[in-house]
This record gives sequence, structure tokens and C-alpha cells, in this order.
Amino acid sequence: MSNVNVSKKHTEATPQKKRTKKMKRHPFQLIRWKIIGAFAGIIILLCAMLSLTYRNLEQLKDELNTFNEVTLKTQMDMNKLSGNLAQLSSIHKNYIISGNSTDLSNYESQKETFEDNLAALQKTFQTSHTYTKYLETIVAYYETYANTAEQISTIRKTDGFEAAQKTISLGIGEKSMDKVNQQIDYTTTHMNKTSSDKLRKIEKSTTLTEYIFFLLTVAAILFLTIAGSYLFRSIRRNTKKLMKRSLRWLVVVVI
Repeated sequence: MSNVNVSKKHTEATPQKKRTKKMKRHPFQLIRWKIIGAFAGIIILLCAMLSLTYRNLEQLKDELNTFNEVTLKTQMDMNKLSGNLAQLSSIHKNYIISGNSTDLSNYESQKETFEDNLAALQKTFQTSHTYTKYLETIVAYYETYANTAEQISTIRKTDGFEAAQKTISLGIGEKSMDKVNQQIDYTTTHMNKTSSDKLRKIEKSTTLTEYIFFLLTVAAILFLTIAGSYLFRSIRRNTKKLMKRSLRWLVVVVI
């Protein structure tokens, strides 16, 4: 009976040994998965760095395009508006002095140019509540100036220089002109402040991108160092195991 029991135990034990042998993996298989894991981590870090860099560069490009094509152009148009107004006033004064129809024609042409530029700015700022208010004030004062200038021109044409000079001395047109220039200065100041804020925002975004890129680079270097060291130790350890096994097989063969 004892022999039968021993044989049964032996037969029951052998499948378990076979299972354990099947479950064991070759050392090089373990190294392969470690290498795959290390390279996968490196690829993930590199993809994160590239994605972050691309996204921030595209955002920076869009902001710079908006700043150059819209903000700077609008500021130049606003400054041009002030220059056009000064030229308009100068031409009108020339007409009052000379009474020449050519000066009057030049005044009407300059007036049309100024109004076109003003209408273009109104269209540009139609979605901005703040700038729309500034421009509405500019338009109101300008209309007062234009109406006064037209009255003076009519008086100059019909009643002569002295009658026109009396109307000019009331100062209505000049005061309106000063108010227009004042509102243009307010608008330009606000635009300069907005531009400075945008530039600071772009600078902060660029700095943040640099910091994140630097941290990801450091993380990639650390990961490579740790993974390389770990793989090197693992390969050396597994190589020693294989050498020991090989030596054992050689000893068995020799014996």
C-alpha cells in the first residue's frame, strides 16, 4: 500500500512541477519587456514635449499675428486720424483766408478721407463696448466741428472774410476740435495699455512654456538615467544567472 501511495504522490506532483516550469520565463524575455517599457516611457515623454511645444507655438503665433495685423494697424489708423484732423483744420483755415475754391475743394476731399477712416475704425471696434463709446464721442464732437466749419465756409462765400472771422472768434469749432483730439488721445492711451497687457500675456505664456519644456526635459533625462541603470543591472544579473546555468550544464556534461 505504501508503494502505491508514493507512486500516486509522485504522479500528482509531476503535473505541478510541469506547470511551474511552464510558468517560468526565460531571463531574456523579462529583459525584453523591461526594454519595451523603458522605450514606451521615453516615447510618451517625447510626445508630451512635442505636443506641448507645438500647441504653445501655434497659440503664440496666432497671438502675434493678431497683435501685428489688428492691434498695431488699428493704433496706426487712430494716430492717422489725429493727423488727418489737423490737416483738415489747416486746409479750412487756408480757405477762410484766401477764399479760393481750390482750397475749399481740398477741404471737402480731406473731410471725406477723415470720415472714411473714422467709419473704418467704427467697423473695426463694433464688437468692443469701450472703444465704441470713445468713437461715438469722437463722432459727436466731429459733427459739431464739421457743421460749424460748413457754416463758416458759407459765410465766407457770401459775406466775406470779416464776417467769417467773427463766427470763428466764437470758438465753437475750435473747442469741438480740441474735444475730438482729446478723445483720440484717450482712445490711443487705452489702446497702448491694452497692447502692453497683450505683450505681457504673450511673454508669460512663452515663459511658462519654457519652464514646462525644461521640466519635461529633466524628467526625460532622469527617466533615461534610472531606466538605463535598472536595465544595465537587470542584464548583468540575468547574464550571471545564464552563465551559472551554462557552467552547471557543462559540469553535468563533463561528468
